[in-house]
Amino acid sequence: MLCDWRQFHIVFSIKNKLLIIPGIRYENVEGSVNGRNGFSGSAPIILQNIRRSRKFLIAGVGAEYHINKYVEWYGNISQAYRPVQFAELSAPPSTDVIDTQLKDANGYNADLGFRGKYGDALFFDASIYHLQYNRRIGTIVQQNVDGSFYNYRTNVGKSWSNGIEALVEYSLLRKLLYPKKIELRIFSSFAFNDSKYGDFKVVIKSPENQLIEKNLKNKKVENAPTQIIRSGVILNYKRSEEHTSELQSQFRISYAVFCLKKK
Repeated sequence: MLCDWRQFHIVFSIKNKLLIIPGIRYENVEGSVNGRNGFSGSAPIILQNIRRSRKFLIAGVGAEYHINKYVEWYGNISQAYRPVQFAELSAPPSTDVIDTQLKDANGYNADLGFRGKYGDALFFDASIYHLQYNRRIGTIVQQNVDGSFYNYRTNVGKSWSNGIEALVEYSLLRKLLYPKKIELRIFSSFAFNDSKYGDFKVVIKSPENQLIEKNLKNKKVENAPTQIIRSGVILNYKRSEEHTSELQSQFRISYAVFCLKKK
């Protein structure tokens, strides 16, 4: 898959309090698949010869409002897309059929947050977010006129995620370690995520070889953790006085807990 992109953004500042940063991005994506993808017994599995070329123009805007030099409000909203992957174009032709009108997934994400610091040691950040995921790609079971079944790979529906995120980070022994170009920080973050399907079609085969169509609307998205807790220690060593803002070496120890809500 080839991807060529160009991007442009500009910053508007209003009385050094409000920053508005709009931007656009242009991408030209080309994907193709052909050839052999293994063997079934002694017979080669020949991939469907597919070539797709498309162009995207996506936009976004971010904003910051500085209450003072320590704390600020911020918000962002931007379009997004997920191009069709090689794995989604390389289905075995003997069992799967790929939709000739298969489209790239798209959507947008937005967040609104509050962040800042207290002195030189404490940093905090809290935000809410929304992620919209449209034209998700999936597989539904279909039946040929001869009664045989096959998997049809197409755009099956959409999903969304809402959540909150919070982070606290503290620099330990700063007065003692910072003059020695060493920084020791501890952090803890928490995220709550609610992910559900929108209109999402699923077709399965019953034990009686009948096709059953269902809709997963308002069902939980699988493999999407409800809660994520992450804590750890970060040790930074600054090699050069000339680049005090660039952390040249970093040693990180972290511990994460994923809590999946039972259905």
